[in-house]
Amino acid sequence: MRLIEDTKIFRLLKGYRGMKGVDISSIQFLLYKFAYLVMDFPEIKEVDINPFAVDENGGVVLDAKIVLDQTMMGKALNLLAYGHLTVSDGVHHDFHDEDGTKVILRPIRPEDEPSSPR
Repeated sequence: MRLIEDTKIFRLLKGYRGMKGVDISSIQFLLYKFAYLVMDFPEIKEVDINPFAVDENGGVVLDAKIVLDQTMMGKALNLLAYGHLTVSDGVHHDFHDEDGTKVILRPIRPEDEPSSPR
């Protein structure tokens, strides 16, 4: 959300001169899905999304162009290069804090969400 809030247009996206604000969650959704798209497909060289129309009811991409990197086409990808994007169950670190209490440090998992403070 901070990415959107830090833009010059954010003030107008919330509504102005009697117009309703746009559906900010549609913009967030587009940004999230776009991030996953470029992570999942390293063959993508360029993406042009213009325009993305959004109003108080949602948003829609009206035109998009994707250019693929021809040098990547048909190659077996080195999946190890993307290993930092994977959460592994085997990754954890045990240590003791100052009073000797054992602490286990591990990645957050989706099933941890219900126990997260609100």
